[in-house]
Amino acid sequence: MSGFRPLAAFRTLTGQITALVMAAVLVGAALAGGTLFVMSATSRMGMTPELKTAAEAARIATITDGARRLASGRALAAYLRNAQAPSERIRLVGLPRSALAVAPLSASGYVRRLRAELWSHWRLRALDPAMAGMPADAVIVPLTGTKALSFVISE
Repeated sequence: MSGFRPLAAFRTLTGQITALVMAAVLVGAALAGGTLFVMSATSRMGMTPELKTAAEAARIATITDGARRLASGRALAAYLRNAQAPSERIRLVGLPRSALAVAPLSASGYVRRLRAELWSHWRLRALDPAMAGMPADAVIVPLTGTKALSFVISE
């Protein structure tokens, strides 16, 4: 028996069963991969506006809670510096004693939804940005009676 016989493994019953199982596994893996590819290509990828608003409100609430726990100015400054995100600016701002006015409705739709989300789920009332000399699209969350955090978010 000389020469190369590539199909010699398929002459036995064990070789045929092994080849059949291997073929079934490869076809199953290809079908599963194709199904995942089609599903990911046709489904809507990305964040919905409601999910984006809820995530940003949770982030603001977490940062505000952490800032309220810090006593020293140096630790607070370091905390706020580490909490910065590319799409927002966080600043510690002073408030006049009369800064209890609720934020007006002159902001964009996203910022209005964000302020409503902060109040409805986190019980954080956004103050009027004009009281702190900030733009209308800023979200001002009080820390103490005279200090607040300003979040200027770019969509």
